[in-house]
Amino acid sequence: MSQHTSITLLVSQLKEGLTENAKAEAALQLGKLAAESELWSRQIVSAGAVQPLVTLLQEGSEGAKEQAVRALGSLCENNAEHCTRVADTGALQPLVALLSDGSEGAKIGAALALGHLSWSSELRSAQIIAAGAVQPLVTLLTEGTDTAKVQVAILLSRLATNSDHRSVQIVNSGAVRPLVTLLRGGPSEAKLKAAFALHQLSTHVHKGRAQIVNEGALPSLVALLEEGSMDIKEMVAVMLANLAARFQ
Repeated sequence: MSQHTSITLLVSQLKEGLTENAKAEAALQLGKLAAESELWSRQIVSAGAVQPLVTLLQEGSEGAKEQAVRALGSLCENNAEHCTRVADTGALQPLVALLSDGSEGAKIGAALALGHLSWSSELRSAQIIAAGAVQPLVTLLTEGTDTAKVQVAILLSRLATNSDHRSVQIVNSGAVRPLVTLLRGGPSEAKLKAAFALHQLSTHVHKGRAQIVNEGALPSLVALLEEGSMDIKEMVAVMLANLAARFQ
């Protein structure tokens, strides 16, 4: 059996499976295929998988939602056309809802998928904010697993990029303190992602600069300046200049 035929059968199972478990299994297998090959990802979308995946995201069991969100995230990764298709099919609101109501795996998957959807799209970033994503993201920064915190920091960084308005909303929702906490005491990857998010906030929000300093970020930023890669050093240097501007 060809891979194209397998994809067609899996999408049919996703749409018409007799049980919730059958649909969840189809979503699982489609997600794996999408993650493995860009060609298969395109074939999955062409076969009509997006709408039933979004429906499963809205109406499925907890386990089915987790498989659906992972599949949608894989379809959206590095593919602007798929991001547009998924967003236009109505995925943003149920993805944001999962940040609060989903299983731990679903929350991580939702943050990851929203990160893909927000990348290089001012419209979708604004829509994600308008859908109420920021507060549950801040909660995940405080209470989530290390993996969740990394994905949340990535998403907040992307949402803040090129937007004073969105950055102000993020700062006003209380994101600075948990981001600084992550910067100071998280695993290495989490520290870097927190630094990127704080960099974006320091670029756009004067209030955010003051909070970053007051929460004690400077020693950790100086450590990154001394130990990080050249790209990290350049980013931290710009951030420290932004923070210094607070006192001028």
